[in-house]
Amino acid sequence: MANTNDISVGTYIRFNGDICQMMEWQHRTPGNLRAFFQGKMRVLRNGKQIENRFRSGEVIEVLRVEVHELQYLYREGDNLVLMNPTTFEQLYVPATLLGDAMGFMKEEMIMQIGFESDVAIFARPPKQVELTVTSTEHAVKATLPTK
Repeated sequence: MANTNDISVGTYIRFNGDICQMMEWQHRTPGNLRAFFQGKMRVLRNGKQIENRFRSGEVIEVLRVEVHELQYLYREGDNLVLMNPTTFEQLYVPATLLGDAMGFMKEEMIMQIGFESDVAIFARPPKQVELTVTSTEHAVKATLPTK
């Protein structure tokens, strides 16, 4: 457990039962009111951004998240089989963590997976992907009307 003074941008916390990443963190002291912290967080489960005010000194559950670069081997049912390139250990990660990016994944690609106490909580696909176009629809040339 940590208090509001230990939080910074990029910290992972548990808020209302969800795992959130802090996107913005500001200390505010308005006029003659008590100081507070204003935080903007991204919920990892659904990607929504939420805001909340925290009292100064409030206790917050900070999570220790380890990010590993793993190689994508193949898909097995609802899971992806990933391999650690240094230890050759194979891990099973839910394919739902990638969402729509799963359509752009090829075997042997390196991706980043975030773990919180040995449970995968997020997946980041590679920023650039090189794919080959295998088929396309025939293009139709349209003529524009003249004025």
